[in-house]
Amino acid sequence: MADMKCGPENCPLTAWTNLSPSERKRERARLAKELYEQGFTMEQIARQFGVTQQQISLDLANLQVACKLKRAKTVSNPKGAGRPG
Repeated sequence: MADMKCGPENCPLTAWTNLSPSERKRERARLAKELYEQGFTMEQIARQFGVTQQQISLDLANLQVACKLKRAKTVSNPKGAGRPG
């Protein structure tokens, strides 16, 4: 699933709605990491999960990957680096 891109037919957030609250808490960090690696900002991810940007930041830090992540290259961010949004 690492190479999967989020789209209308295959977005991991679609499965999110079928999880129990305890399952959501466990899975949020994993899914947030995948979305962040695809170039979504923490703010965008937070809105989708209905939590604060700070919570997503904590989730990523708790996975010990936040400092190692490099934002994906995009048209507006051709180098793929920079501060997380």
